Amino acid sequence: MRKKKAKKRWMLMNKAVLEKLRSLGKKITEEIERGESPTFETPLRTKANTIYDEGLGCLRIGDKKETRKFLSMSQAKTFMQTMAIAAKTKKFIEEELHTSIRGLFYQLKFTLGEDIEEDLFSEQSESNALIEDLEVALGIK
Repeated sequence: MRKKKAKKRWMLMNKAVLEKLRSLGKKITEEIERGESPTFETPLRTKANTIYDEGLGCLRIGDKKETRKFLSMSQAKTFMQTMAIAAKTKKFIEEELHTSIRGLFYQLKFTLGEDIEEDLFSEQSESNALIEDLEVALGIK
């Protein structure tokens, strides 16, 4: 009985996450179709944006946000990495598969192109931070 409840809860959570990922993809697509630079907004995970919630008795993230823009030289790679994580996560959920954050890093560790000698991720710490950003931005964590 517990396994059935846990599986049902897991499936409901996956459905909600999948819907949030689809909404993100739709937003990005609509921005591109309007001729705008696609953006991704995530709460800042910094000490300055951390608040102690006395009611809950714990720390929580404040209201300050960071916007990453695809057409910004300083943010293009981070934006692309975040979208790659979102796309791979969506695929895993749709195929009812799972992986660890290390497994996700290796799934996304590839060279960007024949003439570009740069990997999408060079260190797992890069992907870990962006996975957490995506979780927080989508309200999953």
